[in-house]
Amino acid sequence: MLNKKNNRRVAIKQLMTIGAAMAVSPAGMAAEKEVEESVNPVMKGNINHSVCRWTFGHLSLEELCKAAKE
Repeated sequence: MLNKKNNRRVAIKQLMTIGAAMAVSPAGMAAEKEVEESVNPVMKGNINHSVCRWTFGHLSLEELCKAAKE
């Protein structure tokens, strides 16, 4: 039983060391940037959107325009 605890502790230390090394390595930083971009994608602003008036019948035209702008 003592041997299992030591093996687990060694494994945890190794995993933490590998994780820290990956976090500061260029490959780790690139992977972090990729994950961040997938979570918060960078918008280029070149997509045109449209709104159908009939789906927002409960809003006046002015309210619809304000909501679409937001």
